[in-house]
Amino acid sequence: QVIRNRTPDNDTLSHDETGLLAADENGRRLRAEHSIAYLVAASQATEQPLLGHLTRVLSGALGRDKVLTGSADGKVLIWDAMGKQIEQVLDTGCGPISALALAADGAAVFITCGMDQIQLLDLATTRVVLSLPNPTGFLPNRMQVAEDGRLLLLHDENRSGAIPLMPETW
Repeated sequence: QVIRNRTPDNDTLSHDETGLLAADENGRRLRAEHSIAYLVAASQATEQPLLGHLTRVLSGALGRDKVLTGSADGKVLIWDAMGKQIEQVLDTGCGPISALALAADGAAVFITCGMDQIQLLDLATTRVVLSLPNPTGFLPNRMQVAEDGRLLLLHDENRSGAIPLMPETW
């Protein structure tokens, strides 16, 4: 099961005034205000604050067994599925993580590394597995892996683009 950065109505998410970063088909939502991300489960009326970033939270993704948030200082925090505990901290050295997306298998994460590059980090080793040029000419604020796992879809407020992936070569 691959979680997409889409609303339950299958509408692509945008960064709007509410700070919505991601939503999944189970009704979970991830939003951010400054350096705090909030996870809302469909069955709960309250938000779970995810406290751990020291700078502005810019991006997020919901996985089946984890929640990821990326911030302006280049850090990606990996939380348990309920957002109660930080399980891993990735200090990417890439500058602001304006967008991130879990790989189809959930074992790696795609991150923006400046405007010109996308990196794939293995979550087990924290090493860069793949560096891809960003041919779109814009800095994405959302990313997602296509259903078949063969494209990385990039979006900003006005544009979309795609990078072909060949997972069998990683």
